[in-house]
Amino acid sequence: RTVAKTSRSTIAAVKPSRSKAQRLETATKIRKQYETIAKVTPRANKAKAVDPDKLPKNFKTLPAGEGSKLLAGVGEYYNDNGEFDKAMEFFRDAISLDEANQSAKSGYSESLALKGNELLVKGQANEAKANFLEALKLDPKNSAAYFGLGEVYAELDQTSDAIANYEKSLESNKNLTEIYIP
Repeated sequence: RTVAKTSRSTIAAVKPSRSKAQRLETATKIRKQYETIAKVTPRANKAKAVDPDKLPKNFKTLPAGEGSKLLAGVGEYYNDNGEFDKAMEFFRDAISLDEANQSAKSGYSESLALKGNELLVKGQANEAKANFLEALKLDPKNSAAYFGLGEVYAELDQTSDAIANYEKSLESNKNLTEIYIP
């Protein structure tokens, strides 16, 4: 009864945060893991890669559907070799020839997400965000794009948006275990 009242100490709520270096390290790990998974289990509607040096000479005169498939194949070739800018050019051309070409759309989405991750690693979050949003318009199940958006939102201190995008990424691809770090 005679115990003196003690003042309650309050602990300030501290948001967990990662440094920019930690975010870049995570983006690099996710990119490597995503590329490894993509090689082991490719997309269901992935176009067959076509070496641009082995394109038939008459590919410009082919019907739109066939030409679109060839261009998507060249885009896949460049994707496989890490030349995302060239890949995006060919996928855009393939889509312009045939809007219904799903392999071109998903390949373009993958290129955009991989390029976005490349931009994240370089610290260019705003440019990366545009790539991720465009990738999701083409393929709403693109796990790499959701992860990238999560990283962008984490950098902007929009924690709830970051978490929501990390969760969507995991829903799309449970094998991206590096996402659990952020």
